[in-house]
Amino acid sequence: MLFPQDVYRDYEQLNYFNNNLDLRQVHYKTYIFSQVNHAIKPALNIKRELSLGVNYDYHSFYATFFDETMTSGFRTQEDFHEVTYRNYDASGLDHDNITEAPLVDNLPFTVINGLALSSQESNGTAIRKKGVEFQYASKRLKTINTRFTLNGAWFKTRYFNSLPFKKFASQNVIGGVQHFNIGIYNNDDSYLRESLQTSFTADTYFKEIGLTTSFRTDFNLLNDSTSFSRSSIPFAYINEAGETLPYTSVEANDPILQSLIIDTVSDAGFVRSSPFSLSAHLKVTKQFYKYFTVSMYVNNLFNYFDINNIGDQAVTQRSFVDPYFGMEMNINF
Repeated sequence: MLFPQDVYRDYEQLNYFNNNLDLRQVHYKTYIFSQVNHAIKPALNIKRELSLGVNYDYHSFYATFFDETMTSGFRTQEDFHEVTYRNYDASGLDHDNITEAPLVDNLPFTVINGLALSSQESNGTAIRKKGVEFQYASKRLKTINTRFTLNGAWFKTRYFNSLPFKKFASQNVIGGVQHFNIGIYNNDDSYLRESLQTSFTADTYFKEIGLTTSFRTDFNLLNDSTSFSRSSIPFAYINEAGETLPYTSVEANDPILQSLIIDTVSDAGFVRSSPFSLSAHLKVTKQFYKYFTVSMYVNNLFNYFDINNIGDQAVTQRSFVDPYFGMEMNINF
Protein backbone atom coordinates (compact mmCIF):
# COMPACT_ATOMS: atom_id res chain seq x y z
CA MET A 1 0.00 0.00 0.00
CA LEU A 2 2.86 2.40 0.72
CA PHE A 3 5.13 1.47 -2.19
CA PRO A 4 3.01 -0.09 -4.96
CA GLN A 5 4.46 -0.82 -8.39
CA ASP A 6 3.92 1.68 -11.19
CA VAL A 7 1.28 0.95 -13.83
CA TYR A 8 2.34 0.90 -17.48
CA ARG A 9 -0.46 1.76 -19.92
CA ASP A 10 0.11 1.35 -23.68
CA TYR A 11 -1.84 3.44 -26.21
CA GLU A 12 -1.78 2.18 -29.76
CA GLN A 13 -0.90 4.94 -32.25
CA LEU A 14 -0.31 2.82 -35.36
CA ASN A 15 -1.04 -0.78 -36.25
CA TYR A 16 -0.11 -1.23 -39.88
CA PHE A 17 -0.65 -4.65 -41.49
CA ASN A 18 0.92 -5.80 -44.72
CA ASN A 19 1.10 -9.22 -46.32
CA ASN A 20 4.86 -8.79 -46.27
CA LEU A 21 5.91 -9.56 -42.73
CA ASP A 22 8.89 -7.17 -42.93
CA LEU A 23 6.63 -4.21 -43.72
CA ARG A 24 4.34 -4.50 -40.71
CA GLN A 25 4.62 -1.77 -38.12
CA VAL A 26 3.15 -1.21 -34.64
CA HIS A 27 3.71 1.96 -32.66
CA TYR A 28 2.70 2.64 -29.06
CA LYS A 29 2.93 5.48 -26.62
CA THR A 30 3.41 4.30 -23.06
CA TYR A 31 2.31 6.19 -19.96
CA ILE A 32 3.65 5.32 -16.54
CA PHE A 33 1.21 6.03 -13.72
CA SER A 34 2.31 6.04 -10.11
CA GLN A 35 -0.05 4.19 -7.76
CA VAL A 36 1.38 5.84 -4.66
CA ASN A 37 -1.23 7.65 -2.60
CA HIS A 38 0.63 10.19 -0.48
CA ALA A 39 -2.56 10.98 1.43
CA ILE A 40 -3.11 7.44 2.74
CA LYS A 41 -3.27 7.13 6.52
CA PRO A 42 -3.46 4.28 9.04
CA ALA A 43 -6.94 2.87 9.44
CA LEU A 44 -8.29 4.04 12.80
CA ASN A 45 -11.46 3.17 14.64
CA ILE A 46 -13.33 4.50 17.65
CA LYS A 47 -14.84 1.89 19.96
CA ARG A 48 -17.11 2.63 22.89
CA GLU A 49 -17.64 -0.25 25.29
CA LEU A 50 -19.63 -0.80 28.46
CA SER A 51 -19.31 -3.96 30.55
CA LEU A 52 -21.56 -5.03 33.39
CA GLY A 53 -21.03 -8.04 35.65
CA VAL A 54 -22.50 -9.59 38.75
CA ASN A 55 -21.56 -12.56 40.95
CA TYR A 56 -23.84 -14.06 43.58
CA ASP A 57 -23.69 -17.42 45.33
CA TYR A 58 -21.30 -18.82 42.70
CA HIS A 59 -23.56 -17.64 39.89
CA SER A 60 -21.96 -15.18 37.51
CA PHE A 61 -23.26 -13.06 34.68
CA TYR A 62 -21.67 -10.41 32.53
CA ALA A 63 -22.63 -8.46 29.43
CA THR A 64 -20.54 -6.20 27.22
CA PHE A 65 -22.14 -3.59 24.97
CA PHE A 66 -20.02 -2.00 22.24
CA ASP A 67 -20.31 0.46 19.38
CA GLU A 68 -17.46 0.72 16.89
CA THR A 69 -16.98 3.11 13.97
CA MET A 70 -14.24 3.18 11.35
CA THR A 71 -14.37 5.50 8.34
CA SER A 72 -10.74 5.18 7.19
CA GLY A 73 -10.54 1.51 6.21
CA PHE A 74 -8.54 0.54 3.15
CA ARG A 75 -10.15 0.31 -0.27
CA THR A 76 -8.92 0.39 -3.86
CA GLN A 77 -10.02 3.64 -5.51
CA GLU A 78 -9.62 4.96 -9.05
CA ASP A 79 -7.45 7.98 -9.81
CA PHE A 80 -7.69 9.78 -13.15
CA HIS A 81 -4.94 11.06 -15.47
CA GLU A 82 -4.94 13.18 -18.59
CA VAL A 83 -3.34 11.44 -21.58
CA THR A 84 -2.45 12.64 -25.09
CA TYR A 85 -1.50 10.38 -27.98
CA ARG A 86 -1.64 10.29 -31.77
CA ASN A 87 -3.67 8.22 -34.19
CA TYR A 88 -1.57 7.80 -37.32
CA ASP A 89 -3.36 7.35 -40.64
CA ALA A 90 -1.76 4.80 -42.98
CA SER A 91 -4.67 4.62 -45.42
CA GLY A 92 -2.80 6.76 -47.99
CA LEU A 93 0.07 4.32 -48.41
CA ASP A 94 0.52 2.28 -51.58
CA HIS A 95 0.34 -1.07 -49.84
CA ASP A 96 1.44 -3.07 -52.91
CA ASN A 97 4.49 -1.02 -53.83
CA ILE A 98 6.05 0.19 -50.57
CA THR A 99 9.53 -1.18 -49.94
CA GLU A 100 9.99 -0.44 -46.23
CA ALA A 101 7.90 -0.27 -43.08
CA PRO A 102 6.18 3.12 -42.73
CA LEU A 103 7.72 5.66 -40.39
CA VAL A 104 5.35 7.58 -38.15
CA ASP A 105 7.27 10.77 -38.90
CA ASN A 106 5.99 10.61 -42.49
CA LEU A 107 2.33 9.84 -41.70
CA PRO A 108 -0.55 12.22 -41.08
CA PHE A 109 -2.15 11.98 -37.67
CA THR A 110 -4.86 13.26 -35.40
CA VAL A 111 -4.25 14.13 -31.75
CA ILE A 112 -6.43 12.40 -29.16
CA ASN A 113 -6.80 13.98 -25.73
CA GLY A 114 -8.27 11.54 -23.25
CA LEU A 115 -8.44 10.40 -19.67
CA ALA A 116 -7.21 7.25 -17.97
CA LEU A 117 -8.03 5.57 -14.69
CA SER A 118 -5.52 3.80 -12.47
CA SER A 119 -6.09 2.21 -9.09
CA GLN A 120 -4.53 3.14 -5.78
CA GLU A 121 -5.13 2.28 -2.15
CA SER A 122 -7.11 4.82 -0.16
CA ASN A 123 -8.96 5.25 3.13
CA GLY A 124 -12.32 4.72 1.46
CA THR A 125 -13.99 1.99 3.51
CA ALA A 126 -16.36 2.60 6.39
CA ILE A 127 -17.52 -0.02 8.89
CA ARG A 128 -19.97 0.53 11.72
CA LYS A 129 -20.48 -2.27 14.23
CA LYS A 130 -22.50 -2.62 17.36
CA GLY A 131 -23.43 -5.58 19.47
CA VAL A 132 -23.66 -7.36 22.78
CA GLU A 133 -21.58 -10.20 24.21
CA PHE A 134 -22.91 -12.06 27.23
CA GLN A 135 -22.22 -15.08 29.44
CA TYR A 136 -23.96 -16.75 32.34
CA ALA A 137 -22.38 -19.50 34.44
CA SER A 138 -24.32 -21.34 37.13
CA LYS A 139 -23.01 -22.82 40.35
CA ARG A 140 -22.24 -26.51 40.30
CA LEU A 141 -25.14 -28.72 41.31
CA LYS A 142 -24.02 -30.75 44.32
CA THR A 143 -25.77 -33.96 43.36
CA ILE A 144 -24.13 -34.32 39.94
CA ASN A 145 -21.38 -31.68 40.28
CA THR A 146 -22.48 -30.09 37.00
CA ARG A 147 -22.20 -26.47 35.90
CA PHE A 148 -24.19 -24.88 33.08
CA THR A 149 -22.80 -22.08 30.96
CA LEU A 150 -24.64 -19.97 28.41
CA ASN A 151 -22.79 -17.46 26.28
CA GLY A 152 -23.35 -15.74 22.99
CA ALA A 153 -23.20 -12.55 20.99
CA TRP A 154 -25.34 -10.33 18.80
CA PHE A 155 -23.61 -8.32 16.09
CA LYS A 156 -24.87 -5.78 13.57
CA THR A 157 -22.40 -4.51 10.97
CA ARG A 158 -22.82 -1.92 8.21
CA TYR A 159 -20.17 -1.95 5.47
CA PHE A 160 -20.00 0.87 2.90
CA ASN A 161 -17.64 3.27 1.14
CA SER A 162 -16.69 6.57 2.77
CA LEU A 163 -15.23 8.05 -0.44
CA PRO A 164 -16.96 8.31 -3.84
CA PHE A 165 -15.84 6.08 -6.69
CA LYS A 166 -15.06 6.87 -10.34
CA LYS A 167 -16.12 4.94 -13.41
CA PHE A 168 -15.98 5.42 -17.18
CA ALA A 169 -19.24 5.63 -19.08
CA SER A 170 -20.65 2.27 -20.09
CA GLN A 171 -20.68 3.43 -23.71
CA ASN A 172 -17.54 5.33 -24.69
CA VAL A 173 -17.94 5.28 -28.48
CA ILE A 174 -20.93 7.34 -29.63
CA GLY A 175 -21.49 8.14 -33.30
CA GLY A 176 -18.12 6.64 -34.16
CA VAL A 177 -16.30 9.03 -31.79
CA GLN A 178 -14.59 7.88 -28.61
CA HIS A 179 -15.31 9.90 -25.46
CA PHE A 180 -13.51 9.91 -22.11
CA ASN A 181 -16.03 11.19 -19.57
CA ILE A 182 -15.79 9.78 -16.03
CA GLY A 183 -18.70 9.64 -13.61
CA ILE A 184 -18.27 10.18 -9.86
CA TYR A 185 -20.73 8.15 -7.77
CA ASN A 186 -21.65 8.08 -4.09
CA ASN A 187 -22.52 4.48 -3.22
CA ASP A 188 -20.39 1.51 -4.14
CA ASP A 189 -20.95 -2.00 -2.76
CA SER A 190 -22.55 -1.86 0.69
CA TYR A 191 -24.43 -4.26 2.91
CA LEU A 192 -25.80 -4.78 6.40
CA ARG A 193 -25.18 -7.99 8.34
CA GLU A 194 -26.82 -9.12 11.56
CA SER A 195 -26.16 -12.29 13.51
CA LEU A 196 -27.06 -13.86 16.84
CA GLN A 197 -25.24 -16.95 18.04
CA THR A 198 -25.28 -18.71 21.40
CA SER A 199 -23.60 -21.67 22.99
CA PHE A 200 -24.83 -23.84 25.86
CA THR A 201 -22.36 -26.00 27.79
CA ALA A 202 -22.87 -28.55 30.55
CA ASP A 203 -19.66 -29.75 32.17
CA THR A 204 -19.45 -32.33 34.96
CA TYR A 205 -16.41 -32.88 37.16
CA PHE A 206 -15.82 -36.23 38.88
CA LYS A 207 -13.15 -35.33 41.39
CA GLU A 208 -12.64 -38.88 42.75
CA ILE A 209 -11.52 -40.23 39.37
CA GLY A 210 -10.16 -37.01 37.85
CA LEU A 211 -12.63 -37.07 34.98
CA THR A 212 -14.37 -34.11 33.33
CA THR A 213 -17.08 -34.33 30.69
CA SER A 214 -18.26 -31.39 28.61
CA PHE A 215 -21.26 -31.33 26.30
CA ARG A 216 -21.64 -28.16 24.21
CA THR A 217 -24.39 -27.14 21.82
CA ASP A 218 -23.92 -24.20 19.44
CA PHE A 219 -26.97 -22.35 18.12
CA ASN A 220 -27.11 -20.10 15.05
CA LEU A 221 -30.30 -18.16 15.77
CA LEU A 222 -29.97 -15.29 13.30
CA ASN A 223 -27.72 -14.63 10.31
CA ASP A 224 -29.09 -12.07 7.85
CA SER A 225 -27.37 -10.09 5.13
CA THR A 226 -29.06 -7.14 3.39
CA SER A 227 -27.59 -5.67 0.21
CA PHE A 228 -27.87 -2.06 -0.89
CA SER A 229 -27.82 -0.82 -4.47
CA ARG A 230 -24.90 0.99 -6.04
CA SER A 231 -25.45 4.52 -7.24
CA SER A 232 -26.66 4.54 -10.83
CA ILE A 233 -26.60 8.33 -11.35
CA PRO A 234 -23.36 10.27 -10.68
CA PHE A 235 -23.45 13.42 -8.57
CA ALA A 236 -20.51 14.83 -10.56
CA TYR A 237 -18.40 13.98 -13.57
CA ILE A 238 -14.98 14.68 -15.08
CA ASN A 239 -15.21 15.96 -18.62
CA GLU A 240 -12.70 15.30 -21.37
CA ALA A 241 -10.77 18.46 -20.43
CA GLY A 242 -10.17 17.07 -16.92
CA GLU A 243 -12.62 19.43 -15.24
CA THR A 244 -14.86 18.21 -12.41
CA LEU A 245 -18.42 19.46 -12.87
CA PRO A 246 -21.79 18.73 -11.19
CA TYR A 247 -24.05 16.22 -12.91
CA THR A 248 -27.56 17.65 -13.25
CA SER A 249 -30.69 16.90 -15.25
CA VAL A 250 -29.11 18.77 -18.16
CA GLU A 251 -26.25 16.25 -18.35
CA ALA A 252 -28.66 13.37 -17.82
CA ASN A 253 -30.44 14.36 -21.05
CA ASP A 254 -27.26 15.01 -23.00
CA PRO A 255 -26.84 12.30 -25.71
CA ILE A 256 -23.20 11.78 -24.73
CA LEU A 257 -23.21 12.33 -20.96
CA GLN A 258 -26.35 10.27 -20.34
CA SER A 259 -24.21 7.18 -20.88
CA LEU A 260 -22.70 7.90 -17.44
CA ILE A 261 -25.95 6.60 -15.92
CA ILE A 262 -25.25 3.01 -14.91
CA ASP A 263 -27.90 0.50 -15.92
CA THR A 264 -27.90 -1.61 -12.77
CA VAL A 265 -30.30 -4.23 -11.51
CA SER A 266 -31.61 -2.91 -8.23
CA ASP A 267 -30.89 -5.23 -5.32
CA ALA A 268 -31.80 -2.74 -2.60
CA GLY A 269 -33.30 -4.46 0.38
CA PHE A 270 -32.42 -7.95 -0.85
CA VAL A 271 -32.14 -10.10 2.26
CA ARG A 272 -30.29 -13.39 2.46
CA SER A 273 -31.13 -15.32 5.62
CA SER A 274 -29.23 -18.34 6.83
CA PRO A 275 -31.40 -20.95 8.52
CA PHE A 276 -31.51 -21.78 12.18
CA SER A 277 -28.94 -24.43 12.93
CA LEU A 278 -27.38 -26.21 15.85
CA SER A 279 -24.44 -28.50 16.34
CA ALA A 280 -23.49 -30.61 19.36
CA HIS A 281 -19.99 -31.49 20.61
CA LEU A 282 -18.70 -33.83 23.30
CA LYS A 283 -15.37 -33.81 25.14
CA VAL A 284 -14.09 -36.10 27.88
CA THR A 285 -10.92 -35.27 29.82
CA LYS A 286 -9.02 -37.59 32.20
CA GLN A 287 -6.13 -36.69 34.46
CA PHE A 288 -3.36 -39.24 35.08
CA TYR A 289 -0.58 -39.13 37.66
CA LYS A 290 -1.07 -35.43 38.40
CA TYR A 291 0.95 -34.22 35.41
CA PHE A 292 -0.79 -35.87 32.45
CA THR A 293 -4.14 -34.93 30.95
CA VAL A 294 -5.71 -36.82 28.04
CA SER A 295 -8.81 -35.59 26.22
CA MET A 296 -11.01 -37.27 23.65
CA TYR A 297 -13.59 -35.28 21.74
CA VAL A 298 -16.24 -35.62 19.07
CA ASN A 299 -17.15 -32.46 17.17
CA ASN A 300 -20.38 -32.21 15.18
CA LEU A 301 -21.82 -35.20 16.95
CA PHE A 302 -25.23 -33.95 15.86
CA ASN A 303 -26.37 -31.22 13.42
CA TYR A 304 -29.67 -29.64 12.49
CA PHE A 305 -30.41 -27.08 9.76
CA ASP A 306 -33.74 -25.33 9.26
CA ILE A 307 -35.32 -24.00 6.05
CA ASN A 308 -33.22 -21.38 4.28
CA ASN A 309 -34.84 -18.10 3.14
CA ILE A 310 -33.29 -16.37 0.12
CA GLY A 311 -35.13 -13.16 -0.72
CA ASP A 312 -38.82 -14.02 -0.71
CA GLN A 313 -38.23 -17.68 -1.46
CA ALA A 314 -38.06 -20.50 1.06
CA VAL A 315 -35.53 -23.12 0.11
CA THR A 316 -35.30 -26.38 2.00
CA GLN A 317 -31.67 -26.95 2.78
CA ARG A 318 -30.28 -30.30 3.72
CA SER A 319 -26.79 -29.81 5.06
CA PHE A 320 -24.86 -32.60 6.67
CA VAL A 321 -21.59 -31.99 8.45
CA ASP A 322 -19.55 -35.07 9.13
CA PRO A 323 -18.50 -35.55 12.76
CA TYR A 324 -14.81 -35.86 13.45
CA PHE A 325 -12.94 -37.34 16.36
CA GLY A 326 -9.73 -36.36 18.04
CA MET A 327 -7.45 -36.83 21.00
CA GLU A 328 -5.01 -34.53 22.75
CA MET A 329 -2.58 -34.90 25.62
CA ASN A 330 -1.09 -32.23 27.86
CA ILE A 331 1.92 -32.64 30.16
CA ASN A 332 2.39 -30.06 32.91
CA PHE A 333 5.28 -30.14 35.38
